[in-house]
Amino acid sequence: MDIPKQKRKVTVAVPVLEYVDPDESDSADRTDWLNTAQTEGPAAAWQDEDDEVEVVGINRRLDRHVRQTAEETHLDGVELQRRLRTKFEQINPTPDWAQTEPQAPARAQAKKVKKAKGSDSDEDTDTEDDPDAIFRSTQPLLAGSGSRLAVQPSKYSPKRRAEVARFTATEGRLQSIAFHPTAHILMTTTSKGTLQLYDIDGRRNVLIQNIKFPGDRLQEAHFTPAGDEIIAIANRRTYYSYHIPTGQILTCKNHFADNDRNFASVRISPDNRFMGYAARGGHIGLVSPKSRTLVHRLKMDHTPTDLQWSHDSNYLYALDPAARCLVWDVRMLRTVHTFHDQGGFKPTTLALSPDRNHYSVIGSETGLVNIYDHQLVKHTARPTPLKTIDNLTTPISHLQFNSDGQFLLINSETAEMGLRLFHMPTRSVLARWPMITGDTQRVNHAAFAHDSRYLAMHDDSRSVVLYEMPGY
Repeated sequence: MDIPKQKRKVTVAVPVLEYVDPDESDSADRTDWLNTAQTEGPAAAWQDEDDEVEVVGINRRLDRHVRQTAEETHLDGVELQRRLRTKFEQINPTPDWAQTEPQAPARAQAKKVKKAKGSDSDEDTDTEDDPDAIFRSTQPLLAGSGSRLAVQPSKYSPKRRAEVARFTATEGRLQSIAFHPTAHILMTTTSKGTLQLYDIDGRRNVLIQNIKFPGDRLQEAHFTPAGDEIIAIANRRTYYSYHIPTGQILTCKNHFADNDRNFASVRISPDNRFMGYAARGGHIGLVSPKSRTLVHRLKMDHTPTDLQWSHDSNYLYALDPAARCLVWDVRMLRTVHTFHDQGGFKPTTLALSPDRNHYSVIGSETGLVNIYDHQLVKHTARPTPLKTIDNLTTPISHLQFNSDGQFLLINSETAEMGLRLFHMPTRSVLARWPMITGDTQRVNHAAFAHDSRYLAMHDDSRSVVLYEMPGY
């Protein structure tokens, strides 16, 4: 069949038949004429069957660069692809940072030399010799996914993003901020009994809902671990339950003891089984979020200053003004251990790292922050801190770990420039952050997003500012 020279491409619809003797011993070594286009390297993700029966004319002047002989006038689709790919790679060679080991003999040779000199770890050698390997890998960067984010505290600095909101005096004082446990939704609470939800994207940060509660004042608000409910704490032994999917508000009160006039240090367990709160006279109340009733009461010698749950929700850590931390087993409703904070500087706040509670951190009224090995405090009455942070001299009002436990947020709301971001692996404070200027002097509230991508804070200028954490 003659192929017209005027046309560039012709599809051959007639199948090519070939007789193969089944008795031939070398039949396994036979290859079809299309297999000449196969090249060494990774196997193709798929093979287009249409390419195998496609014939392309290469008579035009623009196509002559793919010829190998002057007599060639047509090529099958697979062979044409191979030649075009080879031609492209000759003009645009693969850059060094994108080359794999077989393509980078110089780097491989350097690695062999270094190993010959005595390298302790192949993994360390790969990282040092090939700093760009991380950009060619699809492995996750976050510690929660199996690796740690590489950070240099002297250079790392969160990036300022668009302002979330600015509150006026008539809207009331901002009482608390918190992120949704699974989405980039920021919640703010005001003293006028209103609650706002913002869709955080770093640019527009749109207000998606404004909720008014029956009471005149809210102290704080928390998302439940599932993220479908908001617990808004009011005064006078009252809290509100807001069901996000339906918008239903339930008022919960008169379920508590007479001396529980106000809630403090409200903490919801990770399994949503209990909501613990501190009351006067050394009492700790355990409320069931499902039945919304008081189910247990625990008694201490002093009124707790802060509460925290363990990652498995079986233990409740209660910090008291006497520099003691009591560990309650909520399954048996009794204390199983007590340890003392070194120095006894009137502890104010407590934090447990999310990575299986690897660290326990206690802040005090003097501004000192003690970091303990959590395994040590579980079995020692007077543990020695791994690190004491003394950058601040005013009471510590807030401690919070980010999602992978690599950063610890330290805040003293009574101090100007009282915010610090502590890097746990290197045990050092970020040197270049925060860069607070103008009327932004005191930070009243701060919170990490669930994936640590964003850090929101409320300053004394009545605005909620947003920072983005590089690498997350």
